[in-house]
Amino acid sequence: MLIPEADSSYSEARYNRHVFTYQAISESTDRFSVPISLSYFAEPSTYVQEDRLFLSQINGKDSLSPAAINEAGPVGARGGNWWHEDNRGIFDGDAAFYIKGTKVWVAQWCDPSQQIVPY
Repeated sequence: MLIPEADSSYSEARYNRHVFTYQAISESTDRFSVPISLSYFAEPSTYVQEDRLFLSQINGKDSLSPAAINEAGPVGARGGNWWHEDNRGIFDGDAAFYIKGTKVWVAQWCDPSQQIVPY
């Protein structure tokens, strides 16, 4: 996952397997998510901390040709706390839920940029 705007990034998945979400969709397709925290400078000289749940899909795992991993995009959570909060991804059909601390963001898998911001 290339995140060009990030000066630094970190994922809780490095030490906590519970933040990694994986779901078999069909014989040929699986979906997974990983939460990543980013830090970067934005205009004008503002330091931003942003958390995202990156959504990816494995396609073609049942064929003889190599399978492909395609990024669906991130569900983002800008702002929030600088200290550690639990991050979780949950899938329900085509809906992706990003839980960070006590807040929940919801997006459709096919277009995660059109998210409902926190409950």
